Amino acid sequence: MSAVTMAKRPQIRVSDQVLDESLLQRIPAAMARRLGVLLLGFEHGSARVAMRNPRDVLAQDEVSRLLGTPVRALQADPEELDSVLACAYRRTGEIRRLAAALQRELEARRHGSGDATPGLDTADDAPVVQLLENIFADALQTGSSDVHLQPVESGFRIRYRVDGFLSEQLVERPAIYAAVVLRLKLMAEMDISERRLPQDGRLTVDVGSERLHVRVATMPDRHGEAVVLRIAAAPGAQMDLADLGLCTASIRRIESVLADPHGMIAVVGPTGSGKTTTLNALLARLDTENRKLITVEDPVECRLERAVQVQVNPRIGLGFSEVLRSALRHDPDVLMVGEIRDRETAEIATRAALTGHLVLTTVHCNDAAGCEPRLIDIGVAPFMLSSALRLVIGQRLLRRVCSHCSEAWQPTPALARWLEELGQTPASAYRLGRGCNRCRHSGYHGRIGVYEIVEPGPHPRGTPGLLTAALEQAAQGHTSLIEVMRVFGSPAGEEA
Repeated sequence: MSAVTMAKRPQIRVSDQVLDESLLQRIPAAMARRLGVLLLGFEHGSARVAMRNPRDVLAQDEVSRLLGTPVRALQADPEELDSVLACAYRRTGEIRRLAAALQRELEARRHGSGDATPGLDTADDAPVVQLLENIFADALQTGSSDVHLQPVESGFRIRYRVDGFLSEQLVERPAIYAAVVLRLKLMAEMDISERRLPQDGRLTVDVGSERLHVRVATMPDRHGEAVVLRIAAAPGAQMDLADLGLCTASIRRIESVLADPHGMIAVVGPTGSGKTTTLNALLARLDTENRKLITVEDPVECRLERAVQVQVNPRIGLGFSEVLRSALRHDPDVLMVGEIRDRETAEIATRAALTGHLVLTTVHCNDAAGCEPRLIDIGVAPFMLSSALRLVIGQRLLRRVCSHCSEAWQPTPALARWLEELGQTPASAYRLGRGCNRCRHSGYHGRIGVYEIVEPGPHPRGTPGLLTAALEQAAQGHTSLIEVMRVFGSPAGEEA
């Protein structure tokens, strides 16, 4: 009798299943991804297996031979299954295994006659290389924007930031951390002899078919050096304003200012609020054959077809202000300054906006109202700024409620009163994710942007503020009221 149970294959929603870590280990990660299978449990002498293609008899036979039991194949949505597999099969075990292998290698060197300097191996199969490859693969698999490596007495923490939140893994191998940091410094072309001062670098790494561009920052810590890896995919597809979630009226207001030949447009918000994405969407509207564009960035994050794009390099004296002075001699119509962070850059950009150039930039501040005070604080003269600044776009990112596990949710009486004090009518469409395998039991999957548009001047015009925009997204069920409270603050007596 065949090991495969030939029976009707029911549909199953794998996001709702409770996964058992010990069961997952029965099928290796590489095999599970290759065959598109997920072991859910055992029942009546058969293995319950969700499959991308339950008619694939060869895949069923391979799983049956591995488990030593017949297989009961259940039909799963292929996209949903792939998402759950990516969540279920993290690289945690492989990272621990490679950390142990690296420690054994270092101990062997310490007691032998080999090179005593860790992390200098160039072979692709060196444990330190494979360890970093798995850290990057895990970051890509989980959709992380940053990876934080933090030394502690017992080893080091690997912390992944996904949709703005950190999750961590502790690697209890204190002897190997120096080798990991050393290898990263070599890859990022940083000074490996300097451990007392912060350093910045960048590297490119291939993970499967994806190429990641990574900014590396180190900082001295009491247990060694802390490292942050900021991850971006290779420069490629350009987003349009319509893709950002802006309303039609806001897009029209932005387009009317983009059509002007001069002035400054500033995109503002705290770190990680999506300013660069918005800036590149604006540039996409300006990258036409009848305009000369020059961008000054750190790093260049999105390729433009016709623009001259310069990456600053402070180590050789090529900072924002140095590039800007040179750029003005190249007859640009549009200048993009990745970030205004010092007086000289601010003054050059402002003067350019007053002398016939359209300048796009980002400024770190909380909202659109804080843009002018921030630039004045940096050192721009108020009379210059009032003539140069044409448009300010403030923004935030909110986590999107998971579409697979969201359910209706009603605010507490205290929250209802808070909404009424803000002039909002409590809506009936509030939603909250209960948590599932697809969203890693967070209740959220992905992020959405909220925006405010302000035109400064003697009679400033603007859209409703960021909080109002966020509450509107919650009222439509796109995000949760709890997420809005987390980002913008909670009313008294309530916790986000």
